[in-house]
Amino acid sequence: MRPIPVVTGIDRARFDADILPAGQPVIMKGLVNDWPAVARARQSDAAVRDYLKAFATPGKAVPVSVLPPLFKGRFFYNDEVNGYNFTTDTRPLAALFDWLVENREREDFVTIYAQSVILSEYMPGFEDENRLSLLDTSFGPRMWIGNRVRTQTHFDPSHNIACLVAGRRRFTLFPPDQIDNLYPGPFDFAPGGVPVSMASLEDPDFERFPRLKDALEAGLQGDLEPGDAVFVPYAWWHHVQSREGFNILVNYWWNDAGSDWLSPNTALYAAILTLRDLPPAQKQVWRHILDRYVFDAPDEAVAHLPDSGKHGFGRMTQAVRDKLRALIKGSLRL
Repeated sequence: MRPIPVVTGIDRARFDADILPAGQPVIMKGLVNDWPAVARARQSDAAVRDYLKAFATPGKAVPVSVLPPLFKGRFFYNDEVNGYNFTTDTRPLAALFDWLVENREREDFVTIYAQSVILSEYMPGFEDENRLSLLDTSFGPRMWIGNRVRTQTHFDPSHNIACLVAGRRRFTLFPPDQIDNLYPGPFDFAPGGVPVSMASLEDPDFERFPRLKDALEAGLQGDLEPGDAVFVPYAWWHHVQSREGFNILVNYWWNDAGSDWLSPNTALYAAILTLRDLPPAQKQVWRHILDRYVFDAPDEAVAHLPDSGKHGFGRMTQAVRDKLRALIKGSLRL
């Protein structure tokens, strides 16, 4: 695959002016080289382990996913797609760091993964010493902790900056328009709560998933070392392979202006429930309506109305949000 473009010397002004508006992935080489956590990781796994443990709230346990060696680090479904191939328990964070460092050389071993650990809750003070200058401080960081994990190809409805603290990680990225070629699983039953591709990148089955070849032609791939970061734009599919026995990554998710109450997934579920099984002619009617008022040119669709007469189809003010919420709650009898 083509390499993810690599850039250096990124500051907040350049990120806001060039990187974010372009909507394309980049690896920002050495972006967080100044983090104390990265400096400790360059010393040794034990050094960064000790640094991280100092922030861990004593006795506070985190959810941990555990995968048998049989699956070689790939967190996924079971064969019937009615359950998962891993189990979940809880472990004190400090003990988890110790366990990973002590067992980091064991390759044919259980895979351990603590996902999306909210640092303000589990490691207060870490973000004060390790700040990302590209984003507002309101975008709280999360930590991803594990050994040789293979995170199945998935997408998040948000922008993402992922900063590697320890270990090595390989990112494989696909544009949002590759959804058909990636054969997504069910949106409403997914590992980690986000839709994943059913096709393996490490062991591709082109007979079962022939369009995966087209996705691979459109894909980008790049490796991160401690201090590097990758920008994954909104809804880009990404596969992440942790390539060491001790890996620490910190990421930041954020969205542009949107609903603070309903998610796009909720709109998708409602559309499936109300529109998907209509007769074709009626579905076409609603396709035109949604295109007009949501996707194509919503401002133009109500340009013939005075501002006071646009109601829920006008500019998204707090009054409009409140009205739409009330309409939705009323229709659902909430």
